[in-house]
Amino acid sequence: MHTKSIRGTRSVGYSVCVVGAGPMAVNHIRALNKVGFTVKHIGASVNSRRAQQVAKQFDIEHVWPDSGEMIEKADWDAVVLVTPPENTLEILKRAQRRERPILVEKPVALRAAELEALSSSSAPVLVGYNRRHYNVVRQAAGFVEKRNACLATFQIPQAFGNDSPVRGTSAAEYAVKTKVAIHFIDLARSLLGNLHPVSVTETVTGQASPSRVMVTKSDRGDVCVFHANFNASANFGVTVDADGERVRLEPIERVAWFDGLEIVEPTEAVPIRQYAPVETYRDFEQHYSEGCKPGLYRQAQALLDVVSGREDRYSATVTDAVEALRLAERLVS
Repeated sequence: MHTKSIRGTRSVGYSVCVVGAGPMAVNHIRALNKVGFTVKHIGASVNSRRAQQVAKQFDIEHVWPDSGEMIEKADWDAVVLVTPPENTLEILKRAQRRERPILVEKPVALRAAELEALSSSSAPVLVGYNRRHYNVVRQAAGFVEKRNACLATFQIPQAFGNDSPVRGTSAAEYAVKTKVAIHFIDLARSLLGNLHPVSVTETVTGQASPSRVMVTKSDRGDVCVFHANFNASANFGVTVDADGERVRLEPIERVAWFDGLEIVEPTEAVPIRQYAPVETYRDFEQHYSEGCKPGLYRQAQALLDVVSGREDRYSATVTDAVEALRLAERLVS
């Protein structure tokens, strides 16, 4: 088997091929190299100048104008599919026939039924919900695991410009919103387990992009509320409360823990009583990213674990992706 060292990283002897040559594919290639994979093949559209540039940047030996042919004929131990969800299912089916590990970018499809119809295969499929691999998210998961039940709130305020297709009730609106909301729906499921919709309410009517609130409940009794307040003047955020304590992720790459309130009595300068949450801990995801896009280094390690026959405890499965899409359909449509 071909092995070589890339940019000072010891090769583990496993080769990988990548479908896609956009910015996200570059992020994946950087992480794959970091953990020791050899990226030998890249496939993109016919005459893709971008694929040629990426191949030159990362010393990738083979550029394929037909990604399907690359998957079927090239020698590889794992494949990473970085394609739009509208184009992913067909190439994923072809990859499954090789019965080797696959990492496929989220959300794989835009409708749960489309992904559910994917035939079963012995090929392990990891779905690229990279936030599952954040160290700060694992810290939040540790908080949840030690409590009987939590109240969780997910704020999804993605901003869209005036030229965005997010208008009316079109398929384009559904696709754009789903690609945003699905990140946080899967994140909620990774923290709380299976979630079952209780109610969905449209909070503002008469707007081009109305806001929606979905209340869900987990199998163990957690209540999880999603605020899809598109175009709000806010950041993405997650709050988990239990037993008087709080964990806050805002943005998702930063975690803070709180326990109790500090009461500040009124003064002449500030004549009101103030209640300040007591922060007990803070951490940042960039401390753990190894120079890669957050989550991708550990995600690449998870793929390496699967290729090596070891257990992967954190990655999303196709079943996880289907269930996330079911919830997205309720929240967005």
